[in-house]
Amino acid sequence: CTHGGKKNEDFQRSARILNQSRFGIKNMKVTTPHLQRPNERKVREISDQSPKDTWFELDGTWTNVQDYLQRKYQIWLKHPQLPCVDLGSGTRKDWVPVELVEVLGGDRNFCKTVSDEMLGTLVKKLAVEPEQ
Repeated sequence: CTHGGKKNEDFQRSARILNQSRFGIKNMKVTTPHLQRPNERKVREISDQSPKDTWFELDGTWTNVQDYLQRKYQIWLKHPQLPCVDLGSGTRKDWVPVELVEVLGGDRNFCKTVSDEMLGTLVKKLAVEPEQ
């Protein structure tokens, strides 16, 4: 399917641009309110895949982020097409759908100068259709 392939290429290109250190996404401080004890964490990376396509091993079996959230927390994503962010530490990756993180305000984060291309990519990548 050409359309699906094009969409995946755009998704991967967007993730590469957003992961550039000058964009300011990396190390952005966020919290995860879906957890019982949310804590402040840093974004290490933006995935180039959706939660359904982001897989990890848990107790010897492979699962994707979307299924894990449904089983563990009874969370059904409203925007499963949006990417995940890695909030892990060290060599451990901890992929969380971007819709489940909240950016911390105040002096914890700061905006860096971004090019028009990067800003346009961010808007396109994270845009969500309004609920009808």
